Amino acid sequence: MAKKSNGATTVSATSFLASLVGIRIFATGGLGGVHRDGHITMDVSADLRELGKTPVAVICAGVKSLLDIPRSLEYLETEGVPVVGYGTSEFPAFFTPTSGEKVSVRLDTPSECARLIQTQSKLNMRTGVVIAIPIPKESAAEGEFVETAIQTALQHADQDGIRGNAATPYLLAKVNELTKGESLKSNIALIKNNAKIASQIAVALHRLDHGDVVEKDDNGDQILVVGGVVVDTISRSLVKHRFGTSNPGTTTSHVGGVGHNIARALTQLNAPLTFVSVVGRDPAGDALLFQLSKANMDTSHIAILDNSTTAQYSAILDETGEMVTAIADMDIFSKMTSAVVLPRLTSKTPVVVLDGNLPEQTISEILDRATDLKVPTWFEPTSLEKASKCVNHIQKLTYLSPNRDELAEIAHLLRIKMGLDDDREVHTEVTDAIFLIRTGRLKHLLLKRGSEGVTFYSSMPWPGTTRAQGEPPVYVSKEYPPHLVDKIVDVTGAGDSMVGAILWGMFSEKEKNPDQVIAWGLEAAKLTLGSDESVSPAITPDRLRNHRTGST
Repeated sequence: MAKKSNGATTVSATSFLASLVGIRIFATGGLGGVHRDGHITMDVSADLRELGKTPVAVICAGVKSLLDIPRSLEYLETEGVPVVGYGTSEFPAFFTPTSGEKVSVRLDTPSECARLIQTQSKLNMRTGVVIAIPIPKESAAEGEFVETAIQTALQHADQDGIRGNAATPYLLAKVNELTKGESLKSNIALIKNNAKIASQIAVALHRLDHGDVVEKDDNGDQILVVGGVVVDTISRSLVKHRFGTSNPGTTTSHVGGVGHNIARALTQLNAPLTFVSVVGRDPAGDALLFQLSKANMDTSHIAILDNSTTAQYSAILDETGEMVTAIADMDIFSKMTSAVVLPRLTSKTPVVVLDGNLPEQTISEILDRATDLKVPTWFEPTSLEKASKCVNHIQKLTYLSPNRDELAEIAHLLRIKMGLDDDREVHTEVTDAIFLIRTGRLKHLLLKRGSEGVTFYSSMPWPGTTRAQGEPPVYVSKEYPPHLVDKIVDVTGAGDSMVGAILWGMFSEKEKNPDQVIAWGLEAAKLTLGSDESVSPAITPDRLRNHRTGST
């Protein structure tokens, strides 16, 4: 700086310079530490000392195992620097996700990390924070290979008598030689992942500082939504649609997917949320993640898969906005396993929401865990074809939200499964709903009836509902007309917006009046029907809270 020339900075120098200009977060690859035999040589990175006196959060992948990780953590503890494991209780060792050493605290979301940073600032604490992120799973194999090379290099250093300040250059050169440059690939993957999560934490901190984020309950309860995020391409005819020929029209693309739409509505309503999904490592996936971040959605639980194509959905609408046909390329969701979901599902989870894009095995395993934990479950069938995935698990569902065709298909398949005669000509939506509740032991059913509104069926009565006669389980039902919209722009996402708003009302607002909760859902559907986006930006807490039962 004195010479006004270019140069690189260490973590310690970057922390110092960042603090001078008010930057509170920065991302790097790895953190310096206590060198091996550092208790003898006193070779300790200045990174650790600077963190003890500079209020900057360092987002990193931990400390390389060529250093003394236990003593590095002890030094940080002595300096009063909290060490956070992001999504892990073990401190990562740069190229490997674990080092065998525990962290000070585990935090799972950017919002939680932002809250820690803000709290330190409010308390006028002058120390930094280390937020350590494990190597991305898709790079773990390469990381293990590099870690093996590090251990080999350490053996060579011992054999060659390399000590003190000569050790680090020797080890780095040896690792590069042994891996034939492969260590660089892992380094790049790490820094990209660290930068992504650091940016999400920075956005969350900005929102906290400006009062845009509602503080979550102390127990950190978060609605868990697991499902699809998709590139939606919608083409709409400007004239009366005709088959077999081209029709003049318009085409737009935006982020969609049932799971995403529900999560997007919940995000706009400031509900505590964890959204789990997958995208491919491709331009479409990059674009999706960018758009989600712009919408203030937490993308830290969205996995990026190699050799997979990001899901895409193409729909054709007629001149009235009704769907003519659609093509869905959703193969990537067949790779979603329960392993990425179950760690996020706890007894404190208020509800877990699944869409039909998930493999049935994944649905089954999540429902089993939720049942064991006594966590309510909600299944959104997504499409006629995917609705069948819930048939074998009806008794484990708390809520089901099909449309008419999906309800008929589910009831039909359940009757066949139970060996019952099924004449679809004689069954109605009412008899199908009663069958699922009485025989299938479903607890609640929200039937989406398009332009006719919704009907809510339940085995648990409330005032104003109609109670059926007969042996338990009985059912109650109530019809709710739609909230009228001046002009329907696009029906896509309206039902998902409704489900998101209902979930917000039930589990975030803790509203006990079901009429009010469903009214909020219908208002959200109305807003999206009048929007060209899959979830209307007009869906906000104030907009819905101002809409009380009885108003339109």
